[in-house]
Amino acid sequence: MRQRPKFHTILLGALAALTPEAGAQVRSLTLGIQVNSPYGISEPWVGLREELVKFPGIEWVSERPATQAETCEVRPRGGRLLDASQLDEFIRNTGAGASLRGMEATVDGTLKKRDGKAVIRLAGTEEVLALAALTQKVQYDFGNKKPHAPTQEERAAYDTLLARWGGEPRAVRITGPLTKAADQTLTLQVRQFESRAEQNDFKRKNTPGATAPRSGSHAQGGGESKGAPTQSKQ
Repeated sequence: MRQRPKFHTILLGALAALTPEAGAQVRSLTLGIQVNSPYGISEPWVGLREELVKFPGIEWVSERPATQAETCEVRPRGGRLLDASQLDEFIRNTGAGASLRGMEATVDGTLKKRDGKAVIRLAGTEEVLALAALTQKVQYDFGNKKPHAPTQEERAAYDTLLARWGGEPRAVRITGPLTKAADQTLTLQVRQFESRAEQNDFKRKNTPGATAPRSGSHAQGGGESKGAPTQSKQ
C-alpha cells in the first residue's frame, strides 16, 4: 500500500484539528519563530511565509516579520484557535530551518468565574481558557538570545485585571501567550487587556451623529466605570 508523504499527513492532521471547539473569536495570533540563521527571521522569511499561507486555518500572514521581536502576525480562518503542536511540526517541515517558539493570541470573550478562578469564555463558542499572570513573552531579543523582558505594566496586567473586575460577566479583549498543560488545558497569560465597553464608548464618541454616552458610563477625560477592566495597550 502506498504510504502518504509526511507533509501531507501533517496537513490532514491540521485540518482535523479545526473542530467546533476552535470556533473562538481569535482576532489575531503572534507567532514566535525560532530560526537557525545567524541573521534572524528575515533571512528565511520569504520562503517561510509562502508555506505558512498554506497551513489549514490560516487565512492571512503579515507581509513582513517583526525582526526586533522575531515574530510574525497571522489571522486565523473564522477566528479559530490553531493547534500549536500541529503548526510547529508544519513549520519544521518547511525546510526553512525554523520552528514555533510560542504563540500569542488576541481574543474577544466574556470574563467570568469558574470554580472560583477567572476564565474567559471566547465569543461565539463554549470554549473556555484559564487565565494566568504573564511569565514569559513570545517576543524574542535575537541579539541577546533571550525573550524580551516584560514591562512592569505587563507583569501586573493579570492582577490589575482582577482588581478592576467586580466578578460579574464582562466583555473583554485579552492579549497574551497561550500555554498548554499536560492535561491539554489551554491557559491564556494576560499581557494586555481592554474593556469591550470602553471600545464601544470610543466608537460612539468618534462616530458623527452618534448618541452621547449616558450619565455614569465611561467618558473621555473622566474616571472609569465601576468594575470595568481597562488597560491601555502599548
